[in-house]
Amino acid sequence: MPLGPRLLAGLVDMVIVVAIVAGLVSLAHILPAVRPLFTLLATIMPLLYFVVAEGWTLTTPGKRLFGFVVVTLDGERPELLAHIVRGLTRVPEVLPLFLPYCLYIHYTHRHQRLGDMVSETVVVRRPTG
Repeated sequence: MPLGPRLLAGLVDMVIVVAIVAGLVSLAHILPAVRPLFTLLATIMPLLYFVVAEGWTLTTPGKRLFGFVVVTLDGERPELLAHIVRGLTRVPEVLPLFLPYCLYIHYTHRHQRLGDMVSETVVVRRPTG
């Protein structure tokens, strides 16, 4: 499967997460009484976005747009822990220092991220029918 659509799906999800975090940060500044809550939510939102979306529907809005789902290597529904591991491993991927790390995805057998390899999951085209 070409890597391009998967990267575009990731870009869509990144834009959504940044918009949500920006909204939460703005609310934290507007509503000082609940600033700690909105600051905490803004901090954990990237993890929550992926864990909740993929844990519930096996996909995110970006993946859904391009027809992808997250499954185990056997094609089954991953356990919640697998989604948490996938989410936590996104942290180093967004740091510019780790850009070469992201490029290796193209060269892995199943185009897996580190989180996919550790959690034994893979992003595949959503089955039709």
